[in-house]
Amino acid sequence: MTENVTENVIRFTVQGKADLEKIVEVLRSVEGELQGTGKATEQTFSGMVGAVRNARNEFNGLGKSVRDAGPGSTTTQWDTLRGRIQQATTAYREFNAQRALSGQGVASPSQFIAAGAGGTGVTTADLSAYKEVAGASLLDSEAQKAIQSLPRLRYALYDVATSATFTGIAMTGLSVAVGAVAVKMDRQFADVVRTTGTYMDASGTQTANLRKQFEALFASIPANWTDLTQIGSLAGQLGIAKNDVADFTKLVAQFSATTNVTVDAAATAFGRLAQLLDVPAAKYQNLGSAVLRVGVNSVATESQILSLTTQIAPMARTVGLTADQVVGLAGALASLGVQPELARGTTTRLFTDIQTAVSGGGAKLQAFARISGETVSQFTTQWGTDAAGALQKLFNGLGGLDQSQAIAALHEIGLTSARDVPTMLRLA
Repeated sequence: MTENVTENVIRFTVQGKADLEKIVEVLRSVEGELQGTGKATEQTFSGMVGAVRNARNEFNGLGKSVRDAGPGSTTTQWDTLRGRIQQATTAYREFNAQRALSGQGVASPSQFIAAGAGGTGVTTADLSAYKEVAGASLLDSEAQKAIQSLPRLRYALYDVATSATFTGIAMTGLSVAVGAVAVKMDRQFADVVRTTGTYMDASGTQTANLRKQFEALFASIPANWTDLTQIGSLAGQLGIAKNDVADFTKLVAQFSATTNVTVDAAATAFGRLAQLLDVPAAKYQNLGSAVLRVGVNSVATESQILSLTTQIAPMARTVGLTADQVVGLAGALASLGVQPELARGTTTRLFTDIQTAVSGGGAKLQAFARISGETVSQFTTQWGTDAAGALQKLFNGLGGLDQSQAIAALHEIGLTSARDVPTMLRLA
């Protein structure tokens, strides 16, 4: 699980390092602004609370003095007016509730009084007389509400500040993770630089270009960074040219991702084949496609085909077989269940006998030509220009004979080993 998480972080880093760094800077800036805003807002509301308290105290004093004096000359008059105002307030609220239900807007106190004041008898003059005291009472009520809501506001501000702090911590952790991933990537790529020898370029251009090629591969094919750098390191050890390392890495990574062959086995096999069969970088994909195609159209696995190909490649190359022809012959041998060491021995003896016969002539050459259904001249010419075609005719000729005749023919051309004869009969 940890390796998968690390690999995901690496992939994300490669695809957007520059953007990620910008995001980190922006989030840090936002963190600072949030923290600054939280403190400033808290200070502002603290000032508001102080102002409300002062206003409350001031209006409390005002309300007390007005209540002491009253709108009239006696307390009874004041109490009567206050009762009427309270009754009118209740009626006013009910009046507006009814208007809201009927889809009308809220009526002003003047509109309410003009409509009859709900039977309370309150007049505009009554409201004016009660204005100062009512205003003080209402303001006092709102001040109490503001003070009561302040703790909730402060907790909300604390939440903002805490969230900003956690955001900052997360961004710090992310930046540290990015740094750790970059270090890991550099360390793994250093092995590629060491084995390929790009470090000898004093300008650093070769290393920089190779790094860009590997990052492009990482973003485009289903392979992790560790596997890619491992393939690149093996490429250097196997003698793959510096300029061909990226192409070789792409071939091995794609082949390994779609077959049962491990990265190490695929890299080693293709590295050896590239050298043995003299395959240029431009033909790496063709070589991989040939192995895959033979694997699909035969009962052999890709790993068996690669193993046999590397065994018979040295001798096959000397007689002029191309890379795809060698892969095809290896696929045929693998499908027949021939072990790699036995296949190498049999093909080596067969090719050696044919080469000797073509070079020296004689009875063996005549036997090869007769079995193949050709004249000596035709067989000699085809072996020199199309060795694979000559082999196909030889196998077809053996297949047209019964077993005893085929064994006798093989003895005639020099293949008498108890191992070689069964293999040749199975190929026929």
